[in-house]
This record gives sequence, structure tokens and C-alpha cells, in this order.
Amino acid sequence: MKTLKGLYLLLLVVPLLTATGAARDRAFTYSSLNYPGATLTIAYGMNPHGDIVGLYATATGVHGFVFRGGAFESIDFPGAVRTDARGISPKGDRYVCIVRARHPKFAKGMTLEAFQNAEHAMAHSTGMAHANIDHLLARYQVRRNVTLGVPGFHVLPMVIPNSDLVAVVPGMLAEAYASHLPIKVLSMPVPIPPFDLRIYWHERYDHDAPIRWLRKSFVELFRARRSA
Repeated sequence: MKTLKGLYLLLLVVPLLTATGAARDRAFTYSSLNYPGATLTIAYGMNPHGDIVGLYATATGVHGFVFRGGAFESIDFPGAVRTDARGISPKGDRYVCIVRARHPKFAKGMTLEAFQNAEHAMAHSTGMAHANIDHLLARYQVRRNVTLGVPGFHVLPMVIPNSDLVAVVPGMLAEAYASHLPIKVLSMPVPIPPFDLRIYWHERYDHDAPIRWLRKSFVELFRARRSA
């Protein structure tokens, strides 16, 4: 398998959002949240659907929880002495295929035969959650004929327009590039479950100003996509 080497710079511009006087003066309603029988309950995160995650303490130790639909669910990692639930995914994404706009094998759309017979470009997924793509395909006895590897997903849409290669990429990435490049976005040939989008940080940086800004920027970014 060939490997494409080089330096790729992706410039992400996230607009800075400033609070207006109306937003600062907005009234809020506060509610108490207490896990039944717990001596301590701390809520750490909430998604747009109102699902809340956090931790609670009892005589048996510290456990995680999710509060959904007015009911608590306890979360305990097997064998752990303590479990905290620090965040809940606000939005997921799906995998799609991208090919050049006039790819002859996909003139009529996606087919399993075309997917398996085509040559594929793949982003190196070592250490990433995307390493499970081939495991998911293997459930349907589907294998990719990978002939090109690149350092990351953002490189793939720039390679595809000038080749007969196929690439599996996150849907939002494909949509962002499809409006600027001559590529076609196709569904996967077999059902592949969506995946969560999450942000991770060490708890010691919970109140660190740059990390708080970054978290807020991501939340506002995906909130804007959801309402668009």
C-alpha cells in the first residue's frame, strides 16, 4: 500500500460569539437534581435533548449516572472503584463514501459490487475510533481494497477528484468539501451505525479559560449546524 507523505495544514476558523445585553439579562429556571439515596449528586453535562450525566456518591462508592426522561440510570464501569460520567454527546455523525463526480463505476449510485471492486484510499486510523470501520464492514463479509494511505481524513477529499479511488469519511466532512470540489457523496453499501462526536479534557482543566472557550466554540458550532 502506498503512503502519501507531506505537510497538510487545515485552518479552522471558528467565529467568536459575544454575548448581547439581552442574553446576559435572560431569566433562567433552576431545578434541583438528586440521585435517590445519594449523599452527593453532581451534574457534569447535558445534551440538547435534556439528558444529563454526572456522578453520585453512596455508602458503596462513587457511581456515574444519566438522567433521561425523568428517570436515573446508574453507570458503573466493570471492575472500577469509581465511575464518573463527564459528558454526553450533543450530536453524532455517519460514515459515507466519496468518489469523483464522474466515476464510471458509480454513475448510477452506490452498489456493493462497485464498492468491493473499486480501489480505496484510507486515512490512517491508528489510535482513532475510526479504526473500527473495517470491523463494521467485516460483519457483512465486506473488505476494502486499500491501495493508498494518507495521514488524515481531511486529505482524502483533495485526492479523490483526480482519481478513481473511493474513500469512507465522516458525513459532515464530505458535505463540507462537496460544495467546493467535484466529488459525489454516496451512502455506505451496507448499514453502518453512526458514531458520537465528543470532546475530551483532563478534569484539572475544567475551569481553564482557553479550554472553556474551545468547549463553548464547539457547542455553538454544532448548535448552528443543527438549526441550519
